[in-house]
Amino acid sequence: MQFAIDENGIRTSINNSIRGKTYKCPCCGTEVIQKKGDIMIWHFAHKSLADCVDYYDNKGEWHRAMQELFPEQNREVYEKTETYRHIFDVLTDKGRIIEFQHSPMSYSEFERRTLDYHTRAKLKKTPKPVWVFDFSERDFSVSSKNYDSNPRLRK
Repeated sequence: MQFAIDENGIRTSINNSIRGKTYKCPCCGTEVIQKKGDIMIWHFAHKSLADCVDYYDNKGEWHRAMQELFPEQNREVYEKTETYRHIFDVLTDKGRIIEFQHSPMSYSEFERRTLDYHTRAKLKKTPKPVWVFDFSERDFSVSSKNYDSNPRLRK
C-alpha cells in the first residue's frame, strides 16, 4: 500500500514516511511496517493480514504506475459502509471508481466486486466503475464456450 495513517491520524505516503514512526492500515487499523528497500517498490505492508481486505497488499510496479497518473488524494481511497469496506485504487473527485488489475482474478471475484461498486454508484448517484486490465504479459484468449457467440466478446 502507498498510504498509511500516522499516530496523528494523518494519511501519509510511503515516500513521506519516517523510519521509526508507527503507521496503521487505513482499512483495518492494524499496524503496518515500512518497506523501503532497494529491490521492490517502496510500500507499507501489514504485520498480519488477520482482518483486512485480502487483495489490498501486493501491488506491483504496473499497478503503482497506473495509480500515480492520478493525484495522491484520489489514490487508495478507503470507504467503509455497514455491508463492506474497500480501498479503491482510484476514486475521482466526481465519484468515479477506477480499478487496475494486473494479476489474474476469478470471474466470481470480479463479479462480486463489480456488483459492490454498482450498488455504491446507484446509492451515491455516482458513475459506475471502470476496470483497467493489463493484458500485456499473458495470453488471455477466451474460449467461445465461456461467452456467447459474439466474436467481439472473445477479444
